[in-house]
Amino acid sequence: MTVTTCNTKQCPLCGETIQAAAIKCRFCMEFVEPVGSNSNIPAGVKMPPKASPAKKPTEPKLLFERRSSLAAIAGKLTLAITIVLAIIFATFTPSAKITPIIGKYGSLETAMNYFLQYRLGVGLGLLFIAVAIIGLRILTLKSTRYKATTDRLEIERGVFAREIDNLDMFRIVDIAMRRSFTDRIWRIGTVELFTSDKTHPSLLIYRVARPRQVYELIKRASVEADNRRSVIHLE
Repeated sequence: MTVTTCNTKQCPLCGETIQAAAIKCRFCMEFVEPVGSNSNIPAGVKMPPKASPAKKPTEPKLLFERRSSLAAIAGKLTLAITIVLAIIFATFTPSAKITPIIGKYGSLETAMNYFLQYRLGVGLGLLFIAVAIIGLRILTLKSTRYKATTDRLEIERGVFAREIDNLDMFRIVDIAMRRSFTDRIWRIGTVELFTSDKTHPSLLIYRVARPRQVYELIKRASVEADNRRSVIHLE
């Protein structure tokens, strides 16, 4: 008895086992490339193109990550510190240094006596309120984070409750940078974005350090995003 062995292969399209010399799969009825040369392929028959390996999507590149500078509230912070120092002075100055002053103004003697009697409680209360206002203002400013990648801008804000807004770079229509005289002294600035997004037609990157760098990075990323998506902004 004669035993005939035949070589086999897997169909690259459906995965079924077929003969090695087959040029057409009997399962999926598609033409396949035989092992060896292509000399057995009938004339006029087009082989299916080889599938090219899928390209891995490129990860968005981080452009910058900023927080608003404390220099943005430098004037208010100076005034608040002055008020706090005045409250501390009025609260904890020894009575012996205030009593001689009261004696010169008899009409204020009653009011000053009440002040000296309750000044510790009132002073501590005012001091707590002033420090709380300063601390909350600083926390609000520093809790706002701006993070930009080649694809989108993310703004995260809020002290107790957090809120995150996202803006795709291709939605940016125009960009502007604003710097007051004091901003130039402190080397900070505000970048304003005009967008085609209906929810956020305008966004501010408020008083950050190196604003010119932020302006250039966002402008370049916006143009590149428009080119990738073939976006044209109509004015």
